[in-house]
Amino acid sequence: MVESYPTLTLEQVHGALAYYLANQKEIDHYLAQADAVAETQHQQSRRSNAELIAKLRRMRHANQIPG
Repeated sequence: MVESYPTLTLEQVHGALAYYLANQKEIDHYLAQADAVAETQHQQSRRSNAELIAKLRRMRHANQIPG
């Protein structure tokens, strides 16, 4: 992780992992709730923008180069 995120120190990574392990149930619950909210918002957006999405898909299909 430290190699992937050079602004983090090894101590910070260990601290984050320790915090997660100590609070795993609560964190997993929070993340699941956030995923559910995001999915609801995504579905609402798709419904309210259905016409625009369909138009963009038609345009993409029309502009595809065959073969």
